[in-house]
Amino acid sequence: MRFLFILKKDHLCSTIMHLLKNTSDVFLDRVINKFKENEFEKVERLFELFKFYQEEAKKIEREYENEEKLNLLKEFQQETVIFLEIS
Repeated sequence: MRFLFILKKDHLCSTIMHLLKNTSDVFLDRVINKFKENEFEKVERLFELFKFYQEEAKKIEREYENEEKLNLLKEFQQETVIFLEIS
């Protein structure tokens, strides 16, 4: 369920990005005005999405760092075993 939730958020962010990037002139003004409606509530929601993805990126970085540390520890243990076997 969480995976589908993230996919929906990802799809939403991608759609908004392409809409802003590929829209021009009057249509771009209309899109921007939509974000100004209701005291900028859509902008606030975008900030929430930004924070969400920022946290997700930090989690992935921590997982990657932990995996790297684990791999280094395994290499060290293997080198230690080889050293002890040679000695």
